[in-house]
Amino acid sequence: MGMIITREQEEYSPAEASDATGVSTALQRDWRRRGIIGRAGPAGQHSRFTFDDLCEMMALKSFSDAGLRIKRLTAASSEEPGQPRPLTKDDLFNAETAAHMCRLPMLHFAAEASASRWGGATGPLVGTSPGHRIGRFVVVSGQQLYRVDSLAVLDEAPAEEIGPEPVKVIFDCKLAANRLIAALPRAPYRTRVHHRDDASEDNHG
Repeated sequence: MGMIITREQEEYSPAEASDATGVSTALQRDWRRRGIIGRAGPAGQHSRFTFDDLCEMMALKSFSDAGLRIKRLTAASSEEPGQPRPLTKDDLFNAETAAHMCRLPMLHFAAEASASRWGGATGPLVGTSPGHRIGRFVVVSGQQLYRVDSLAVLDEAPAEEIGPEPVKVIFDCKLAANRLIAALPRAPYRTRVHHRDDASEDNHG
C-alpha cells in the first residue's frame, strides 16, 4: 500500500473573505462585476476565494482607501475601435498594480505565520531562492511604486528616484499577512493523504 500526499487550496466564502480582509460583500460584488477580483462561481453558487485572492483583496482595499484609483489593468483602448494602444506609466500607477506587488511578499510571510498557527505545511509555498530579497514594504511616493526590504532604503535613495512628493502610503506585507492568517477560520492549504494499491498500480502500469 502506497501513499500520495497532495496539497489543496482552501476556499473561503464572501462572508469569510469580508471578515478577514475588511472588504464588505457589497464591495466584493462591485469589484467582481468590474472584473477586478475573484472568479464568478457556477450558476446558483456563491463566489469563492483562495488565500491568494484574499491577499490582493486586502491590499487593494488599503491602497484604494488611501486614495489610489482603481483601474482594471488592460491594454487600454485607443480612440479607434479595435486598435489597442501601448500601456503607459499612468495605466500602471493604480491600486491594482500596487496590490499585485504585495502578493508575493504576503504569500512568503503567510507561510511562516500559518505554520505557527496551524502547524505543518498549511501555508503557501513560495518558490524563491535563499538569496532572493522578497521586499517587505510596498511604498507609494508621488507617481512611483516601490517594493523594498527596509524603509531605510527611502532615506538612502537619491531624491530624484523618490520624487519631490512625500511618501503617501507604506504597506507592510508582513504585518498584513500575519493579520490575515490570524483572521482566517481555516488554514490556507490542507494536506490530503491518498492511499493506493501498489499491486494494482503494477498490474496496470
